[in-house]
Amino acid sequence: MNRRTGIRTGVILLVALVAAVAFAAVGRADDPRFDQVQSSLGPSIVNSGATVLYKAQWHYIDNQTLTHASVKITVPVGWTLVSPSDPAGCTQPQAGAIVTCARGTLHQGDLIKQSVELTATASIVPVTQTVASSLFFYEGPPNPGRAQSVPAPDRTTTVISASLAVEPNRAGKCLDEGETVATAPNVGGSNTSARGPFTQELCTPVSLVENARANPNDACLPSPYQCVGDIVTTDAPLGDATHPIKLTIVFYGTGLNNLPLIFASGTTATVPACPDPATAVPDDPCYFGHVARQQSVTWSVNWSGIDPTFTT
Repeated sequence: MNRRTGIRTGVILLVALVAAVAFAAVGRADDPRFDQVQSSLGPSIVNSGATVLYKAQWHYIDNQTLTHASVKITVPVGWTLVSPSDPAGCTQPQAGAIVTCARGTLHQGDLIKQSVELTATASIVPVTQTVASSLFFYEGPPNPGRAQSVPAPDRTTTVISASLAVEPNRAGKCLDEGETVATAPNVGGSNTSARGPFTQELCTPVSLVENARANPNDACLPSPYQCVGDIVTTDAPLGDATHPIKLTIVFYGTGLNNLPLIFASGTTATVPACPDPATAVPDDPCYFGHVARQQSVTWSVNWSGIDPTFTT
């Protein structure tokens, strides 16, 4: 009889343990609530040893005060923090995988935003690498001292070789104002460079990818038009048209002098001339320079971001 009681007690304890684990997995009903939990990592392709921009945010919508808040960002092995962060105050132990950004006390309605610039390095390339983050804090009344965390979505980027000899047709970097990133000149059918604009962000993520054309209709105007140049894909977050990214796109070949520059991003159209050579057309690129040579044609373009493809 005692043995059966012991077995029954063991079953009850097991059921209780499973229930507790399930409860922990779904969280408590009185957990502090957040919305607008977001994150981003760019550029989507980055040369090893170059920088990326990671951003995360949490909007606190509950009414209890939270204390000792911090954003903890988990970075790949070998990645390092570039100072300053935004807001300032982030730290990273030497060779550590965690960047910690102290955020103090949180109140209802606070929007916690954190941006960091990171140097992305990899010993084996190309490789897809992940950055993760969580907001950590302690609860106030009615659960004083209870530690909690809220994760933001994980984000990835592809780290490629730093050598243009290895990666002549791809490049990526988070650009400071006036800084440039470029693919290799005189290799393949094109060469692309981008100059960073003035920005309120820590830097401007830009990636460049050039692909040889396999189909005369890809990224081209509708038939009967056909395109002959490489397909150049540029990628950056939407920025300020009054402070545009400056693109220089060179297409190599003969007979290109009178062909228009075409872009495709949702719709396909010819790139118009800029009304003002210092600014971009909002949501669309425009060109402020066009130089035709015997073996190439060069376009100078103002671009405010997102991810169009260019061709001719």
